[in-house]
Amino acid sequence: MSEDTIPALAINLADIAAYPAEAMAALVEVVRRQGSEIELLQENQAILFGIIAKLKDQIGPKPTAAQADQATILKALLASQPNGKMFAKEARQRMRMPKASFSRLLSQMKADIEVRPFHADRRRYLIILRSENG
Repeated sequence: MSEDTIPALAINLADIAAYPAEAMAALVEVVRRQGSEIELLQENQAILFGIIAKLKDQIGPKPTAAQADQATILKALLASQPNGKMFAKEARQRMRMPKASFSRLLSQMKADIEVRPFHADRRRYLIILRSENG
């Protein structure tokens, strides 16, 4: 018999009455093994949580310090406009930013700024400052 089947045979209900000490030892051994398996599973789970957190950071990277400053400037610029609205091109030119950088900035600010095509000319985009209360 292999070592793994001995505890299983000792746990058999018919044999428990005949060999109570061995059955108890087998149960203790099974519980000890399960405890070590649980510890390994907890370590694996902690590792997986770390990997998931790293992947989430790679999917949605945090804004850099420069982007945070530019976001503050853009919010202030929009707040100074009537109704918090402004054409994207005008805002980009006032901030003296390249198109690609401005586009990345707007994608980072989706919670604060809404980008819509202008109703009269769909080629132009309107950026709107979202209000604090919805």
